[in-house]
Amino acid sequence: MHVLPHGNFHDFYPNDVNKEDARKQLGIPTASKAILFIGKIHLYKGVLELIDAFVEINQTDTILVIAGQLREQDPLEEINHRLADRSNIIFLPGFIEDDRLQIFLNASDLVALPYRDILTSGTAYLAMAFAKPVLIPNIGCIPETLDENGAFFFDPTNPIGLEKALRKALTDSGSWSEKGLYNYKLGQTWGWSKVARDTLSIYRGALRS
Repeated sequence: MHVLPHGNFHDFYPNDVNKEDARKQLGIPTASKAILFIGKIHLYKGVLELIDAFVEINQTDTILVIAGQLREQDPLEEINHRLADRSNIIFLPGFIEDDRLQIFLNASDLVALPYRDILTSGTAYLAMAFAKPVLIPNIGCIPETLDENGAFFFDPTNPIGLEKALRKALTDSGSWSEKGLYNYKLGQTWGWSKVARDTLSIYRGALRS
């Protein structure tokens, strides 16, 4: 058995919109901290739990952005119910074109992936490509991909695990830029050329044996 890393998304998506312009497009105040959930919205991805934790913490200087395509109708009513009178939560359902991903990522400071269950996450690699720190569960192969230098981990089996990790992340917001840069550099080591060479080497070794 051989294990190869997931290739990165560095320089794959357009990335020429600065933070200020990206925030103007999404209506995020310049001085606010911005947490982003992005990707297809499934219940197992924990978006409802993220909203509940964010509301419980109640930091008025922080914006939560939820953006992505709904794959089930169930979350829509629940999300809208939770968002009632919440001016610091921006909900933008719908498919996001490749060239618009940069708007959401460049406008944000932290990417939250509050999944209940996961093996790996393409969105985590996407966040790393845009030099963002990540809040993510410490399950599956995630701890082999990210470490505490670039991520805030939580235990999804703990009812308050997500809230505790989110509180810690907000308390440690001064480190977000440093953690994001660490993730970017870490992700650079997983270029697709290297993954391809390593894959080819495995097949050649199998043929020789």
